[in-house]
Amino acid sequence: KGMAENDNALHVVYINTSLETKAVSNSIVPTITCTSSNVMSTILQASVEVPDVKILYGPDTYMGDNLVTMLTSILDAGWDDD
Repeated sequence: KGMAENDNALHVVYINTSLETKAVSNSIVPTITCTSSNVMSTILQASVEVPDVKILYGPDTYMGDNLVTMLTSILDAGWDDD
């Protein structure tokens, strides 16, 4: 998909991702590099600063699965922005 199809999309990639993967990703959608210690704060900050952001995460499947588990737990607990 080109940039026009990725309005409000942000790709968050793990620091150890190859430079080639980061470059290709960034050519398609804005990309931020993160570490395991700041991935959650990076995602939460982006969701606050960019209206209707669509956050893509990868290619670290293990960390991605952990993020889904954590965010699902928060939503299941009845989190409310108010």
